[in-house]
Amino acid sequence: MSTQLTPIMEINQATHNRWTTLVQILECQHVLQTKKGSSYKRLMLTDSEGLKFTAIIYSENLHYYARTFTQYKRYRISNAFVIPCDPRYAVSLYEFSWVLNKRTLVQEHPDRNPVNLPCTFEFTPFTRLHEHAESDHLQNVRGIVVRCLPSYEEGSDLVSRRDVIIINEEKLPLVITLWNQFDEHEGNMLQSMQGPPPLFFGLRLKVTTFNSISLTTKPNSGLLINPPVSDNLQLRTWYNNNRKEINDLLSVTNYRRNYFLLPYPAETNISSILSATSRFDTMKTAWVKGTLSLPEQERNLSYTACSNCFKSIEADTTWIVTCPSCHIESEIQQMSRLTVLIADESGVMKANLHTPEVEKFIPFSPKDVQISEETGETLCNSIAIAINSVYIVAFVRAYEVHFQGTTDIKVNIVKAYKVNDPAAVSNESDNMVHRSNIGEGTSTTKNVSSVAATVPLPSAAEIEKPVEVKNSKQVPVTCLLPKNKPEPILMTKHLLPEIPSSSSSPFEQKVSESVPPLALPVKEDVPRASNPRPSKKTK
Repeated sequence: MSTQLTPIMEINQATHNRWTTLVQILECQHVLQTKKGSSYKRLMLTDSEGLKFTAIIYSENLHYYARTFTQYKRYRISNAFVIPCDPRYAVSLYEFSWVLNKRTLVQEHPDRNPVNLPCTFEFTPFTRLHEHAESDHLQNVRGIVVRCLPSYEEGSDLVSRRDVIIINEEKLPLVITLWNQFDEHEGNMLQSMQGPPPLFFGLRLKVTTFNSISLTTKPNSGLLINPPVSDNLQLRTWYNNNRKEINDLLSVTNYRRNYFLLPYPAETNISSILSATSRFDTMKTAWVKGTLSLPEQERNLSYTACSNCFKSIEADTTWIVTCPSCHIESEIQQMSRLTVLIADESGVMKANLHTPEVEKFIPFSPKDVQISEETGETLCNSIAIAINSVYIVAFVRAYEVHFQGTTDIKVNIVKAYKVNDPAAVSNESDNMVHRSNIGEGTSTTKNVSSVAATVPLPSAAEIEKPVEVKNSKQVPVTCLLPKNKPEPILMTKHLLPEIPSSSSSPFEQKVSESVPPLALPVKEDVPRASNPRPSKKTK
């Protein structure tokens, strides 16, 4: 006699214990730890109607379920403990989450092959990722994995990382950094895979300004490799039809510095300097515009860096070294940097400009700057004349620097556009906004295949040369200088408020306090000019 299946929406805290339902494993997340040190594992489940919800396995039951669940397979689950889900972090209309223990009955459903995932997904176009850079708004992306780079460990705490490069219909390569368990599991899986490049879904990834724009995993991220999905989500046909074009692109593009991910902004996306700086406590990035000027420089304008990761290295340009940051054998590249002031009607922002962006505004190469400093000559007067009153539209990133008990705000220019005529800014925004308006907001499973289909492939001549990732120890303090204030206004650190618990029973209180919600943002304590490094992994 077959067991009658109960619909998910009918299962709640008042439901009689003897129920059974059929679910499919969408995500089988890695084991995590609460602030109190206890372990737990979270599953993302979906039913046949595409309704998503979560289940939790606590430390005392992790060993019991260690070999039970496989991603994409279906299972009959009976009599799980049902708890309310905080509505702020619900993943669907279902208001509950499940706790699996030894009294829960789990039976694998006899499918010969995994059935297609019935749920829908929302993906952000690559050219819209910069709108969420350095924020707590985690994003979903889809693409084909075209590169899986080697893994390496760094630091005394043995943090491991690996970069993978994906590409989608926008024909723009995107770097995704896998940390610790994501490197050890999904990274090794990608490295060992043979045959056609795999389809990749990255869920709840943080957008960073490392390598222009890139993504990085967070503890609650989810990675789907070759998920069983419908044809409209598959990229195999598109990839096969564009393989030569993609290979040509990857051969000339420095995907670590893909500035096509930062297209010229629409006028409505450009903030005043006062508005941008006033929001730096919550929004670390902004598009600003204004005129340039050169203040007194407090450091050398020339330096050397790794040609692979662009971190500063004191070495001769004739050397080939193993970079202490990226651990790759690399040449040494000569770089230039400037501290500039950007002024508009609301105030003045001090920011740092590096190669190759700085070469757009000065008539000197990095080699010219190096020679002038070695011979004791100064180019500051010539540079000041060259950039004075030049109009700039820039994507900037703010970060905090803590030193001797004080907190300073500094700003780096990630991408800069030189505008000859300030009146032409609006027209240029209109001409280029089509690149940033691809797939307004997010794209869903129903229209994702057509997202950015009109974006042209950049030619080899359009590809920009690499630039350094700015080191936070090399840049000066950033301040806001309103025109009516002679003194800088230093911006201070703001703390996030604590999130109160909404549970009532002792068991629910334990669940609420011990396990972070799925979509709970993780605040970066010390923003960095490079890809943020997670906490120490457990060996």
